[in-house]
Amino acid sequence: QAEVDAKVAEYEKYTSLEMIEITFTAVTGIDLSVYDWDEIVELKGETNAMKSATESLLNKGGKKNTKREILETYNKYGLFGKPFIGMPDKVVDELEKWVDEYDIDGFNLGFNAVWPDNLEDIVDLIIPELQKRGLFWKDYPVKGGTFRENTFGKGQTFLHEDHPAYALRWQEGVSKEEFEKNLKAHEKERLARRS
Repeated sequence: QAEVDAKVAEYEKYTSLEMIEITFTAVTGIDLSVYDWDEIVELKGETNAMKSATESLLNKGGKKNTKREILETYNKYGLFGKPFIGMPDKVVDELEKWVDEYDIDGFNLGFNAVWPDNLEDIVDLIIPELQKRGLFWKDYPVKGGTFRENTFGKGQTFLHEDHPAYALRWQEGVSKEEFEKNLKAHEKERLARRS
């Protein structure tokens, strides 16, 4: 645990409120740069797709919060709760608990302050522990295959015929000009349906 604590302390040296603000904006789509550090944040209109998580962060403790308070809370807890920090077995215990108790079927494992160290920790420490427990595969069904083949099966390198974008693929024997003309016609038709 001492190694983990030292790593966290090291990473915190590279963290600034400005960096946190950039990350917050990238994740939520909310631009806090229009507020002073100690100004209460009052959003007008819709927030974003992560509405409940964002609103709970903006109004933490049942009160309106300042830009500084929001970013400090975001740095500590993220948008969805405190991040898992610890030795690989403890982190994977938490991941496994969430899968079992909340029936989720995936995680976005994130990294912040120090690149590529955080990513290397995930690859070198967390993934092997997940594999040891049978929670992360070691090989893909189609060796050397594309993402689509490994998702839908060998030879499935294109969209299925019933997919809306199937007609938009560039087929053999079609010139670039003809393809672009067809694409523009499809886009015009799509926009007409929306209005």
